[in-house]
Amino acid sequence: SLSFAKYCGGTSSMLVQPFVSYTLANGTTVAFTSETTRNWEVDAREGWQVPLDLTFSKVVPVGRLPISFGLCGRYFPVTPSNGPDWGIRAVVTVVLPTQAPKKKDAAEAPPAQK
Repeated sequence: SLSFAKYCGGTSSMLVQPFVSYTLANGTTVAFTSETTRNWEVDAREGWQVPLDLTFSKVVPVGRLPISFGLCGRYFPVTPSNGPDWGIRAVVTVVLPTQAPKKKDAAEAPPAQK
C-alpha cells in the first residue's frame, strides 16, 4: 500500500483473485474462486496462502428486495505452517437493482388455458 508507506513502513504482499462462475436461469450460481496471497517478506513456504473455494448461491426475493444467500467450502492446498487446512464461508448479498422491475400488462400475459 503506497499511501500508508510513510506511516507503516510499507508492505510487501500480493493478492490474486481469479474466478469462474456460472449462473442458471433460476438464480442459482456456482463459482470456483481463489484468494491467493503472498507475503514477500518471509520465505517461500511460509509466504503463500492458496485457498480454493467452491460456492453455491441463490437469489431469492425477500419482500420486494432480491437477496443472494450462499455457502462456500474452502480447501487450502498451500498454506503457512500455522494456516488453516479448510474453511466454510456464509455469504449474504443484497442485490440493488438499477431500476424497478416492469409489471406485465394484460396484453403481455399468456392466453388463458381452456
